[in-house]
Amino acid sequence: KPLAQVLGSNNFLVAFVWLARNQMFSSTLRGALRRVAVSRIGGSLSMLAHLRQPVPSDGGQSMHGHQAFTAAAFLATAAATGFGTARPPLAFDSAEDISISSSFDSGNIEVVKVGPSSADLNIAFEPFTEGTDKKQHAQWFHFRASNVQGKACTFRVLNAGKTSYAPGWVGYRACCSYDRKTWFRVPTTYDEKSGIMNIDVKPTGNIIWLAYFAPFSYEQHQALIARCARAPGAKVRSIGKTLDGRDIDLVTTGSGKLNVWITARQHPGESQAEYWAEGFLRRLLDVDDAKARKLKALCTFHVVPNVNPDGSVRGHLRTNAAGANLNREWGCTGEYEAPTLKRSPEVYHLLREMDNIGVDFLLDVHGDEQLPHCFLAGTHGIKCWDDRLAWLHQSLAEAYQVANPDFGNLSYNYGNDDAHQADMRCADAAIAQRFQCLAVTLEQPFKDCYDTPQPKHGWSPARCQKLGASFLDALDAVVNDLRRDFSVDPATIKPWNRPGYPCPPAKECIWE
Repeated sequence: KPLAQVLGSNNFLVAFVWLARNQMFSSTLRGALRRVAVSRIGGSLSMLAHLRQPVPSDGGQSMHGHQAFTAAAFLATAAATGFGTARPPLAFDSAEDISISSSFDSGNIEVVKVGPSSADLNIAFEPFTEGTDKKQHAQWFHFRASNVQGKACTFRVLNAGKTSYAPGWVGYRACCSYDRKTWFRVPTTYDEKSGIMNIDVKPTGNIIWLAYFAPFSYEQHQALIARCARAPGAKVRSIGKTLDGRDIDLVTTGSGKLNVWITARQHPGESQAEYWAEGFLRRLLDVDDAKARKLKALCTFHVVPNVNPDGSVRGHLRTNAAGANLNREWGCTGEYEAPTLKRSPEVYHLLREMDNIGVDFLLDVHGDEQLPHCFLAGTHGIKCWDDRLAWLHQSLAEAYQVANPDFGNLSYNYGNDDAHQADMRCADAAIAQRFQCLAVTLEQPFKDCYDTPQPKHGWSPARCQKLGASFLDALDAVVNDLRRDFSVDPATIKPWNRPGYPCPPAKECIWE
């Protein structure tokens, strides 16, 4: 019978009380009993209060006795089902197998085998990169693990040694979250001989998300674009479509003569870049920020927060929907033509906009799998590199270091190209040569900053955002010189800023 009807009958109540006391109710039935008890327990208490009143001589005693039994039965039922008392957390079956899933925005993992406290996994490879890299990339992972509360879990990534930047697993810690907002780090161990990486965590909740870095979802991207569209003095427009039909969003603000371009997340798994762009845009569009107002009077800013939304949603590290490495699509590779609408519409449309508007400065924002530093990669190998560009590059880097110590040690970078040996397929080199301007690539770590470590969270979304916001201070130091013609004493150019400079070996971060 319907539960409400059953509870309305005192004949059934005795059975319910007995069952409740013997813990034979399901959790659903207990919950229903508690809800019904709420409506009737007040009346039951009232009945008990009347038990001390005189008993009438007209048979009321039996009725009072019946009511007293009913009231007591309801109170017993309420107590047995836990009404009005704090209940301990639900216990989970420790023998139940872990459940792994990645069928969501930016998800990437393949399940090989699962057990009660362990899972063997592989990172899924991206489409083959024709023409430029001639390989399949893989490194980004993002998955959800369920049925894990209180278990000492080990997630074994069996093909870690076959990923694009396997040495980057050394000194790395995985990112975890219970709410997909706050991310913390957990230990990993990487066996270079077997190529297997273990992620070890003992979750306090029954569901946990794990990722290579804190994801910046497409929904977060839409929210960022919506905020920019509503900001005073800002304009948002789509400059074209990706292969999966997504908009390539361009945010424009400012009224100055200098055209400053900021591009982020050409490599979709480098979600640090869009967190950086979010922090940069938040400050740039703040009408109460005097530095932002000054720069917008001198410059017109053109910001693309996510150049590669398709790869971001698909859970790629390096490529778009077609497997194209966008930061190798800014020029041709032998007979491989680039950019094209067929394989790299993101770069095609972006370069068209740059040609129409002009470029006086470019910052291309990325993340690096191996080096525990934030740094600028320059265009020292382009044909038009000279002491003036070297001075601008050096001044920008030094000003950024002052603005935000997380920018770190200027001695660390990729090592500079030899003279006339730049890779002209990359955005910074292609744009610097094409527009005879300063263009740089900003790299952020997947691990932590060695010189300013925060072992609990490592390099984090909050630090990315702050690094983005502080770039306005660095840009302010050179903005008036971007197109000024001046001479430079070559002796003022430091060794780390000269063509052919070799980067010293980097030390790994020390975690808690």
